[in-house]
Amino acid sequence: MSILRILVALVLALTVIGFGYLAVVDVPIRQTEVTKVLPKEAYADAK
Repeated sequence: MSILRILVALVLALTVIGFGYLAVVDVPIRQTEVTKVLPKEAYADAK
C-alpha cells in the first residue's frame, strides 16, 4: 500500500505542477484566443 500511496502522491504533485505551469503559460494565449478550448490547439496555432 505504501508504494501505491507514493505513486498517487507523485501523480497528484505532477498534476498540481502541470496546472500551475499551464496557469502561467496558457493564460496569455487564452487572453488572445478565447475561442480555443484545448491548450494543445492554442500552442499549435501559436507556432
